Amino acid sequence: MSLPAAIFRNDKSARQLVFDRPADVIVAHEAGDFGPALEAAQAAHDAGKWLAGYFSYEAGYLLEPKLVPLLPNGRRAPLVCLGVFDAPVEEAVPPRDTTATNGPIFDARATWSPEDYEKRFSRLHQHIRQGDCY
Repeated sequence: MSLPAAIFRNDKSARQLVFDRPADVIVAHEAGDFGPALEAAQAAHDAGKWLAGYFSYEAGYLLEPKLVPLLPNGRRAPLVCLGVFDAPVEEAVPPRDTTATNGPIFDARATWSPEDYEKRFSRLHQHIRQGDCY
């Protein structure tokens, strides 16, 4: 497999989609490059291409006009980086040598009541709708 590449793995189905050898790579490092990158991604999609990559957390600032002035300086990663592919290859997931674990999370349990959850998330959703956060 060459780089850059992206793998989307589904352990339940034991299948994965592998995106390898992009025909192009769309990258935006600065706010001024973000709009053209979105347009290039849309054009690739409209042409029947597949896109795989990422949008950085900070790219979210550019999706809400109210937050654009708050875009942090000194970022080390691109705002967006998308490979343009003809199609992914579907493969079987290679078998594991060991049993999967739940990582550092053991016996996770909710500590909020359903009422507390509803109250707190209603407030969060209100802030999202108002553009205070995303």
